[in-house]
Amino acid sequence: MLAAYHGQQIHQKPVNVVRTRAAGLTQTLLVAIIAAIPALIAASITGVFETPDIGAYLTYAAMIPAGPLPRGEAFLGSSHAPIPLYRTPGYPAVIAVLQYVSLTHSMSLLFLVQLLSQALLAAYTYRVGLAHGRRPVYSFVAALMPAAGSVAVFQSAVMTDALFGALFGGAMLLRFMRAY
Repeated sequence: MLAAYHGQQIHQKPVNVVRTRAAGLTQTLLVAIIAAIPALIAASITGVFETPDIGAYLTYAAMIPAGPLPRGEAFLGSSHAPIPLYRTPGYPAVIAVLQYVSLTHSMSLLFLVQLLSQALLAAYTYRVGLAHGRRPVYSFVAALMPAAGSVAVFQSAVMTDALFGALFGGAMLLRFMRAY
């Protein structure tokens, strides 16, 4: 639509487009909030719990700010088994950053990061579904599938699956969007 302003024409968006965009953002935010509820329920029951392999991550996270990281034989011997070879890269760095922010609440912060990553993945999944012409209800169900079941428990545990599962899911959705 064009409107006149002192003899000049300026472009204005139709009011219904603005309302539709605001409604879409509200629905997307609602999807993100609903996606966070199962993890919040699981965390309220179990608390933020540590898995058996978290010791290696915490040890390595403590070594990051302390100084040079072990290499070669020292790296392999930094745990009770050559476990560092099988660890998700980057997770100790995330823990180290959160410990720097708050040493006493770093596990709760990690839970919030994992929860936020899953909620953002759900919101993004919803938007991708809508962008591809899916009905809102189908996009809604698809967006909430990753947040249900065992993923809710994974998010309340200190483990790489929640954070990197969300990152991987987001990467696959980006790949999917680029293909179309």
